[in-house]
Amino acid sequence: MDVFDQAPNNIQALYGSLPILHSINMNGKIVSSFILNNPSEIWVEIKTYNNQMNSNFKESVFLSETGILDFYVFGDTTLQRNHYKLAYITGFSILPPLFALGYHQCKYGYKSQKEIEDINLKMDEYDIPYDVIWIDIDVKINL
Repeated sequence: MDVFDQAPNNIQALYGSLPILHSINMNGKIVSSFILNNPSEIWVEIKTYNNQMNSNFKESVFLSETGILDFYVFGDTTLQRNHYKLAYITGFSILPPLFALGYHQCKYGYKSQKEIEDINLKMDEYDIPYDVIWIDIDVKINL
């Protein structure tokens, strides 16, 4: 999802992602990770409670609109090992193409081809190198 003009503190989803929750025990030796794999919109809320022993108790609530309960729980000694296990299931990232490592100019709501051409001229004027300028589908351009 890409929601234009999102209000601050609004709980409406902005981007799709794979929610992952990590927890570390008191001495930092054991790490557990919880991943919910669901294609629908998911909200995650983390609540903190104080118990009688004056320590915090955390509760997480996952809310999904639809779909199946497809979740994974990992436990290991480091966060890196848990991320490796996650990548083993979801797939390892490929190396990006070289141009993707450069500067990308992007803004939602370019109004015209003229505005984009002006931005290109300003980049040259201020000697700002860039590899890509992203144009949304709502911009009218002449090719």
